[in-house]
Parts: sequence; C-alpha cells; structure tokens
Amino acid sequence: MPQHIRTARPSGDRRDFTWTVDLSLGVTEGKIYKVNDTFGVAFQNADFGEDVAFTYHCEKIMLEKAAVAINRGEKLYHSGVAETAVTNVYASGYYWIAIAVEDADAGDAKVKADLKGDKASLTEPL
Repeated sequence: MPQHIRTARPSGDRRDFTWTVDLSLGVTEGKIYKVNDTFGVAFQNADFGEDVAFTYHCEKIMLEKAAVAINRGEKLYHSGVAETAVTNVYASGYYWIAIAVEDADAGDAKVKADLKGDKASLTEPL
C-alpha cells in the first residue's frame, strides 16, 4: 500500500476508480489531480494512456501541503492545477477538497486529512 494512505482502521472508508491517464506528463504517486469534476490522489506512478487507481475519497490520507500552518478541522483547498499542494487559505478559483484531521506546522510537507470525494465546486465556502 502506498505510503501516503493512512487508513483509520481496517474498515476505513476509501474509494477509488480506475483512470486512464490523459495528462501528457503522466501522474506521480501521492500527488493530487483533478479528473473531470473530482479531486483525488494517484495511487501509483503512471504514464499517459496507462490506467491508474485514483483515490477520490479517503478517511485518512496524507496530502502534500503549502508552506502554511494548518490546524485540525480546517478546510483544505486546491487550485485545480495538477501536482500543486493543498492550503487552508481560500482564494478565488480554489476548490474545497478535504478537512485536516491533525495539526501541521508550516515546515511540514504533508497534512493528514479526510479527502471528501464529492463533486468539485468553486462555490465560496461559508
């Protein structure tokens, strides 16, 4: 099992689908991508045209984050640009994709989060 997934318990809720990579540079394991209206994490490295398991919902997953401090319970946003990191700072054009389940310092490379798995929306959060 890839190192970026940390399921809470054996029955932890994780959902995947198979994606035929349509990005010319391929995908990298553990990186966040937007496939149509869904955000998720590539389960392994794959080149253009290859199939990859794409995790779109996961109770506990390690996501790469920007150099900001994140507190447990904060919403995590993504720009929609392939291979960029999550942040807790909302900006116009960003998508709410996860919730932090542990604190992370600004110097930490990753944050443990619950990946939502619902349709991506540009609606500004409440």
